[in-house]
Amino acid sequence: MSKMREVPCTLEEGRCSKVALDEVCTITIGMGAEPVSPARSCIRRKQWLKIRLDPDVSYAIIHFDGDPSGILFEGDPTDRVKLDHWGMPVWYGRVSGTAGRKGYPFSVSSDTGQGQPGELEVVRDPGDPED
Repeated sequence: MSKMREVPCTLEEGRCSKVALDEVCTITIGMGAEPVSPARSCIRRKQWLKIRLDPDVSYAIIHFDGDPSGILFEGDPTDRVKLDHWGMPVWYGRVSGTAGRKGYPFSVSSDTGQGQPGELEVVRDPGDPED
């Protein structure tokens, strides 16, 4: 994982940006007017996601909504990601191949303030068969 190149995954001309096998979609929790960067990410199913803390942020709890099963990520039956600078400043997860193709809004609680919003939109890879 550490050898993968971080890239923001955003919409480009109405489509999810293409991510190479050696790249990981990255969301950064930081300080300032827009603490979630990018505020809206677009990711394909089965792609890797990295959430990391900026050096100025001590901790963050990211709570994903929109999936009542709580299984947005493979092998991780949770809708909450907890990060802190002392134990786990970076989290990796792979979006499940069965994740719904829709938006997954999330909120971030951190030492920079409460409830900063973001959204992870999951789309079907053009090579995926229809559900």
